[in-house]
Amino acid sequence: RPAGHIIEEIESLQRAGVNIISFEDDDFTGNPEHVRSLCAEIRRKKLNIRWTCHARIDEVPPELLRDMKQAGCVLILFGVESGSEKIIRLLHKTSGGSDWNARARETFRQARTIGIATCALFMVGNPQETRSDVDESIRLAFELQPDFIKVHNFTLYPGSQDYKRYGSTPHLSAAPHHYLQPIVNVSRLTDQEL
Repeated sequence: RPAGHIIEEIESLQRAGVNIISFEDDDFTGNPEHVRSLCAEIRRKKLNIRWTCHARIDEVPPELLRDMKQAGCVLILFGVESGSEKIIRLLHKTSGGSDWNARARETFRQARTIGIATCALFMVGNPQETRSDVDESIRLAFELQPDFIKVHNFTLYPGSQDYKRYGSTPHLSAAPHHYLQPIVNVSRLTDQEL
């Protein structure tokens, strides 16, 4: 949506007494120019609003983080997913030879330096995941030093590649249950271990 429309909605929410907004876009920073435009409009209009968003760790260079901070961003939720490079490759989280963990460490460090709080989002129960992979995620979580952490169960969503691969499991439900017990365990861990 155009930045001007979003600004109108923010102003309307402020008039109703709202003082913090959560942008519930799974990849808010997927179009950096759109984010910059929105941040510029928030600053131009001198809106005193705090906000949160979701972002990928490989889409937020320091200059974008600074723009976001100046426009009121107080928290970014980053989909780290796993500390295991094997799992990151299986999830198709990154393309080619980038070091996901190094990128995560640097992005969290930059956000901390700029003054934006962070939430690290991890998943467990990923396809082929072992206890060793989970331990790598735990180590990375400690290294990142996020302000918050959320851990979700891997969920098979209809239409996804993994749903096509594992979706013939008889007890699979189409309803997402990533906050609850896994519907189908595609890891190498027992349900009890998860």
